[in-house]
Amino acid sequence: HIAPAEGTTMEDLYMICADFFPSMHTSATPHHPRGIAVLRSTIASELLGWQPRRPLAPGLRETWAAMQAAREAAQTEGMEHIRRAQRARIMRTIVPFVENVVGALLTLGVTHLQGGTPVNPIIYVDFAFIYIGCMGLLYGKQQALIATGFSLVILVRSLLGQGWDLVALLYSPPEFLHFVSYFFTAVLTGYFADREAFRQRADGRVKRRLQYRVSFLENLFKESVAIKDRLYRQIINSDDSIGRLYRITSRLDSVETENLYTQTAAVTAEILSVKDVVVYVVGEGGYYLRQKVRLGDSTYELPRSLRVEDHPYLKRVLEDHEIFVNRDLMKNVPDLAAPIVHDGRVIAVIQIYHLDFEQWSLYEQNLLSITARLVAGSLANAYAWEKETADRKYLDDTRILRAEEFEKVVEEFRERRRLQPDYPVTLLPIHIHHMSYRELDHKIANSIRAEDVIGATEKGVSLLLSDVTGKTLAMVRERLAKVGVETGESQSL
Repeated sequence: HIAPAEGTTMEDLYMICADFFPSMHTSATPHHPRGIAVLRSTIASELLGWQPRRPLAPGLRETWAAMQAAREAAQTEGMEHIRRAQRARIMRTIVPFVENVVGALLTLGVTHLQGGTPVNPIIYVDFAFIYIGCMGLLYGKQQALIATGFSLVILVRSLLGQGWDLVALLYSPPEFLHFVSYFFTAVLTGYFADREAFRQRADGRVKRRLQYRVSFLENLFKESVAIKDRLYRQIINSDDSIGRLYRITSRLDSVETENLYTQTAAVTAEILSVKDVVVYVVGEGGYYLRQKVRLGDSTYELPRSLRVEDHPYLKRVLEDHEIFVNRDLMKNVPDLAAPIVHDGRVIAVIQIYHLDFEQWSLYEQNLLSITARLVAGSLANAYAWEKETADRKYLDDTRILRAEEFEKVVEEFRERRRLQPDYPVTLLPIHIHHMSYRELDHKIANSIRAEDVIGATEKGVSLLLSDVTGKTLAMVRERLAKVGVETGESQSL
């Protein structure tokens, strides 16, 4: 999204970055002898219609600042997470002792309210047992024994206040049993809590062992799958004809026609080891061929449409359904051309250019013939599927694709752009205002090409224009404006 207004050299780039990169020094700036511009956005602007959002210098500075802020925020969040974990550990350690002290104070308060004794004179209940039992059940024997110590101090203090002697308390069976019952309550209640804690620790150890075993088995499974895939690729990716044909069959396993045309060009180039491949589709009536997909740097200058009458070899391909071989080495004619036949008629033609000398063999021709037949079979399935699902793909009584189907087509063209970077594809939003889908479809029916795709989106309706440059896009806008259809800002895929 950032680019210079004009071409930027490496020296200029270093000068810009030296303003905000602390470790960068202008003394280390490289100098190209000719000062060649290494950053230029004019080509992208001309071919794709792309425009930068921010100038280069402030855009780089803002990007660096955003990266630094994100890094500092991540570090701050990490430190805060560590501090929260430390506070949680401290709280888990301190809270039981605090609650124990609070329980002791409450028991002391109840003792004071009952006239200096922890035993209620009405119901004969010693509230110290409740205090000890709660601590034992909550935190185990450790806290229960601490609670017992506090309870003994409170009880002895109460008995001394009633006139008992400290030595005499040890020889009084009722009071001695009272003391022992405190310890028994602490051990009994603490036992249940400690047993549950031990069980949880044991379950945790079992869980960790099971996780280790699962991880071991998972790694073993992944290694086995990796070995299987490696052996599988060694078999399937072999250079013999069976391996190649298998790859064709697997990559042409689709019901999306646009994706099939894209894969047709890709697998043809791969199987025949060629770079320049063009797929033309036959128009209505068989008078013209329209370029659908092209691969290779040398195919950009090839015509976007071919008139059958002007090319005798196309007549033979369309009439005889046979491969054409340019044995006479005629100019402006492909080296090989193979028809894709569906329902007894040619629907597309695969053309190959710039074959090497070693590739002029019957073996290459047979590979191209088999490729064309496999493509024809896949396209037959795709056409049948499209015919069966037409009611679900398009909005009622229109040629406008539903949103989910239109998104599939957009993804197919994105895949074509990845294989063919010089193939321009443009999304043109359409402002429908108060028009219905039927009215819009009726208006633009004669204003767009047959290969253009119109579909619903989250924001309205968009027109997908393939192989459209800046001048052609302006012409499309004018044509739509004449029929009363307003368009928005275009976007390149």
